[in-house]
Amino acid sequence: MKNTLRFVMARFLSLVFIYFLIRVFYQVYNHASFESVPLGDLFAVYLSGTRFDISAILKLNAIFFVIWLIPHPAIHSGLFAKILNVLFLSLNIVFIFAGAADAELIHFSGQRLTLNYFAIAGDIENQIGQLIQYYWLPTLITCTIAALFVWIPVKSPTEFQPINSSPLRLLTLFLFTFFIALGVRGGFQNKPLRPAHAFTYSNAELGQLALNSTFTILQSSGKKAQNKISFMPESEVEKHLIRDRTPHFKNFWPKKQNVVIIIVESLALEYMGAANDGHGYTPFIDSLAQKGVFFTNAFANGRRSLEAVPSILASAPSLLNDPFLTSSYQGSKVIGLGQILTSHGYTTSFFHGAVNGSMF
Repeated sequence: MKNTLRFVMARFLSLVFIYFLIRVFYQVYNHASFESVPLGDLFAVYLSGTRFDISAILKLNAIFFVIWLIPHPAIHSGLFAKILNVLFLSLNIVFIFAGAADAELIHFSGQRLTLNYFAIAGDIENQIGQLIQYYWLPTLITCTIAALFVWIPVKSPTEFQPINSSPLRLLTLFLFTFFIALGVRGGFQNKPLRPAHAFTYSNAELGQLALNSTFTILQSSGKKAQNKISFMPESEVEKHLIRDRTPHFKNFWPKKQNVVIIIVESLALEYMGAANDGHGYTPFIDSLAQKGVFFTNAFANGRRSLEAVPSILASAPSLLNDPFLTSSYQGSKVIGLGQILTSHGYTTSFFHGAVNGSMF
């Protein structure tokens, strides 16, 4: 049992190392996005990224690891062992190439690979020669990483010591299953690991660096892509756009003021005194409305807390069947209020009373 466990761990750690190399390649290839990032933040990203790597590796290879853990000569020698090894290597090499290709694809899509991109697999197949010629250096580096993965020496066990004790055998199986489930889940946090957990940094590019393509592809399985909806042609849209570029608010404030956004759940206009001739339950907010600009056209943009933050901070109302934060678009590049304020010299913070991670 010890020999088979060592074999499984060797396979697992070899993949962790390969995913580390892919992340290094991603960072170097997109070095312009990370030049000003402090070394401490990069270390934290790589540490956080390891969680996503472990989760992705276990999701993809759990069946192989479980089979290899069986201490029987037929599993580790002969034709069955060769077929299993070829399947293991082939499957992982496909995802190695996907992860490396993401270093370039991120410039076009703004997010990590998902299953939606495989809808254009036919177009990619027709242009594969041209793509390899144009991106010859990334292709060469990716082939080197894939070859390294194949050539990493992992010796198959030749001696087996089956566990004779049934309780001990069951305990070993339980512990192994528990650690696989824990790794796939990403830890003991309230909710399973999602792409949104990577974006806890002020720089969104660091979130993309923490992720890996295997994780986002597997995470997107079972999620339906949103059908493209067109209400009117773009030429018609142009007629309705207001293009008044007059700087009405230029130098409106002599100095930058603090910006505070108060988000109150389940608060509608009917509860505010400012909208009901002073009859309401929000005296403090009513006092703010009297001293500032009060907009009466206020409408709900979500039914749950999970839908509120993207609606308010990123102007992404709940138009999808799934909340934006759990949809296949959660890793997309979105310009939010925090990013806009940061570009004007502000430092932004988000405070809420729930446990960290509950808004994911």
